[in-house]
Amino acid sequence: GDIRVPALRGVSLTVEPGEIVTIMGPSGSGKTTLLNIIGGVDKPSSGRVLVNNIDITRLPEASLRKYRLKGVGYIFQFFNLIPTLTTLENVILPMLLAEIDYSTARKRAKKLLEEVGIAEKANRLPEELSGGERQRLSIAVALANDPKMIIADEPTGELDIVNAEKVMNILIRLAKEEGKTVIVSTHDPRVARMTDKIYLLQDGLIRGVYTPEKIGGEVALEEISLERGLVGYIKQRLAKIDNELATLEEMFRKGELKPLEFVEKYHKLVLLREALKEELAKLGAGIEA
Repeated sequence: GDIRVPALRGVSLTVEPGEIVTIMGPSGSGKTTLLNIIGGVDKPSSGRVLVNNIDITRLPEASLRKYRLKGVGYIFQFFNLIPTLTTLENVILPMLLAEIDYSTARKRAKKLLEEVGIAEKANRLPEELSGGERQRLSIAVALANDPKMIIADEPTGELDIVNAEKVMNILIRLAKEEGKTVIVSTHDPRVARMTDKIYLLQDGLIRGVYTPEKIGGEVALEEISLERGLVGYIKQRLAKIDNELATLEEMFRKGELKPLEFVEKYHKLVLLREALKEELAKLGAGIEA
């Protein structure tokens, strides 16, 4: 409506080829917005994004589509794979969109699956893969058109630490051995410490730039404190909603609420509860309030 919410409030950073950096910050700090702007998905209301000295915010839509397709490989937390295509077909598809002939695309797709360690799963559907395998598949998809920049939005958020390290090792190799620019967002200090540089983003502003050896101290404690505060609030709100649902049920049983009124109020609370549970899952179910 009429309410304006500034997601970012003056962010400036430089990432070099062959460098892997982390954008670290609590939920709502602007991490995804920042990555979307760098990736050409969103346009900022002001400022510039220079990629190889070209301001992508001023590109016409056709050029921007080409930039997104060929210049950037995007890795998502929840994989964003096409469920009806096989593992191999998911990797082939971006190349066909880039008008690469099928034979060449198929050959490159097989090579990419080998590089991420899931070549034997080429004919499986995404739902038949483990979480770690699906994330490695999403890396292969991101690499299909050999982009110079890789953007990874919470790429380890759904993974255990063993699979998280496997994914991060692939991203590190892409930066160090292939000279790609890799930008990763994360909540996890363990992931951040594997990268060259850490930008701490909070309330739409970069509050500090750290080297990996420093992220284990006060920065990690601040991050954990912010997350725990939010998790605690969500858990309290969920408990309150459960009580409100129980009260509604009791009032309905006693005839104090008409059926339509009961259904409307109950449905609203259930939707709110599911939204809060989803947010809690994003923050990490194991975090204690």
